[in-house]
Amino acid sequence: MARFYVPVCVGVDVESGHDELSTRRRKVHVHDAVRHALGLARLTAISSVTGTGVDAVIACAGVDPDAAVDHAGRLMIAEVGRVRGVRGVTIGAGPAVGRIVDAVSGLADAEHVAAVVAAMPHAEGRVHRAADTRLRGLVALLADDPRTRAFAAVELRRVLDGPEPEGNLELLRAFLETSGNKTELARRLHVSRPTLYARLAGLQERLGVDLDDGESRTSLHAALLFRDAAAATASP
Repeated sequence: MARFYVPVCVGVDVESGHDELSTRRRKVHVHDAVRHALGLARLTAISSVTGTGVDAVIACAGVDPDAAVDHAGRLMIAEVGRVRGVRGVTIGAGPAVGRIVDAVSGLADAEHVAAVVAAMPHAEGRVHRAADTRLRGLVALLADDPRTRAFAAVELRRVLDGPEPEGNLELLRAFLETSGNKTELARRLHVSRPTLYARLAGLQERLGVDLDDGESRTSLHAALLFRDAAAATASP
């Protein structure tokens, strides 16, 4: 008897067939591969084909459902990856719950995670959960949106259009990544505290914002992430 139920979404990037029938067959083959992998993992599940892959509620009898789903996920990635026409596989999972009805409700969260991971560059071939995606996952999902690119450009324009843009971007990035800890920042950049204070004062003046303000830091950090994601998308 199952002690836990885990909602899982297997997102698949698959080539379209020459006609509707061949596309449908390819989706069936993906579903068969998922079922085969679950059998190899000695797990049972209720599953169905969706427009982007397969949704499943996996029943786990053991005390560590996350480990069981992680193992099954690796098998699913391998088996689905062998299906002809499959170019990528991403798996999102929701939390383990004690009732199947709650797991079914959690499928929407699993689908969101799978979609976000599919948009993240160099995502590892494993099961991902909401904690793995967070802000970087959302940024990756929105990287191609012209509004986010415009936001990043406006936030960083004064740095990018000024002297030594790369050096100032590096300083800003390091400042944000160290949460404004000046001792750690000076150590990271290998500069003295007086030199660091002078550089930060110049950066703040150029940006026209208070670097000690939480909202300003959040906006600048998001802008850097959007810029990085756009650059990664444009890379061959």
